[in-house]
Amino acid sequence: MIIDQAQLENKELEFKVTNEGLLIHPKKKPREGWAKEFDKKSGESLSSEEQEWLDAFLTEDEKIE
Repeated sequence: MIIDQAQLENKELEFKVTNEGLLIHPKKKPREGWAKEFDKKSGESLSSEEQEWLDAFLTEDEKIE
């Protein structure tokens, strides 16, 4: 149940006993592999919708949530 709530199901886990209790975390680091994926994506062209979002003006309109 705890593993499901922490969204750790189907992941390789590490268990560590600490003074406070048991620490459970995924073996893979949260952002592991991101740099490689960014490098792969940087060579791809953007779709017209993606380019439109990038070109859109930023606003500080408080009515927009």
